[in-house]
Amino acid sequence: MSARAKLMIADSEHNADMLYVAGMFVPDPFIAVGLDDGWHGLLSPLEVDRARRCSRFDHVHLDTPWREQGRKLDEQGGLAATAAAFLRDRGVTSVTVPDHFPLADAERLRRLGFTVAPVGGPMFPERAVKSAREIAELRKAERLTRQAMRAAERFLAEAGVGNDGVLRHPDSGARLKSAHVRAVIETFLIAHGATPSHTIVACGRESADPHQEGRGLIRAGQPIIIDIFPRLTSSGYWGDMTRTYVKGRASSELKRLYRTVREGQDIGLGMIRDGAHGAEIHAAIQRHFDAAGFPTG
Repeated sequence: MSARAKLMIADSEHNADMLYVAGMFVPDPFIAVGLDDGWHGLLSPLEVDRARRCSRFDHVHLDTPWREQGRKLDEQGGLAATAAAFLRDRGVTSVTVPDHFPLADAERLRRLGFTVAPVGGPMFPERAVKSAREIAELRKAERLTRQAMRAAERFLAEAGVGNDGVLRHPDSGARLKSAHVRAVIETFLIAHGATPSHTIVACGRESADPHQEGRGLIRAGQPIIIDIFPRLTSSGYWGDMTRTYVKGRASSELKRLYRTVREGQDIGLGMIRDGAHGAEIHAAIQRHFDAAGFPTG
């Protein structure tokens, strides 16, 4: 058995690397160890049977006996001590961990005699090349995102405009707010197996503040930014789409701004190729914006 191993301690609800290696959602942190004979998962009694049926691990272990051994090494116990007991049993003295590995766990492992080094890059470089299954999931996520955007578009199209320039809810006649449009989007996504996250519906000045979710009224003649990025509940893959709408007629200045952004997008797409530097593409688009009279920070 190798004296070096890969080690991760995290949950797989929020940690993409852990989800990749485990292939199942686990809400609480657990242990994954990469050895010469494959990946080992150490899971609690609550999760271990499901992991044996559903996970991608090559080997699945109940963590209880290793927790007991870990408390003999460190009376505080915890997942770092549990991992240490498992690693020692297999002759491991050095571990490579993700760059985001918990500092407290790294320090505890060092006190127990392990060499701990960050990987210094992706834990799984192969994640950059998607399998056919992953591509299908990404397409599904983006398809749902597009459908949710169309639902929002229809809702805005059906909304009336009051004498004060504020849109009116097509059903209740109430003054339309960002929250009403967001509810249409997120209700659709939840009903179709996706989890929305901080969906952006921002109108007017709010639309110029990046990632401002939007809290105000929706007004005619002003830009309405909608940014949707849901996650598939079943697999964890994400969709992402941003669109700009105007209810009624857009001003000439708003049209010019829209054209400038579209031209900037064309500049960026035209520069993308193998080996292109993202900062250079970004700078070229910024120069275009500056020349058009729309400086950016």
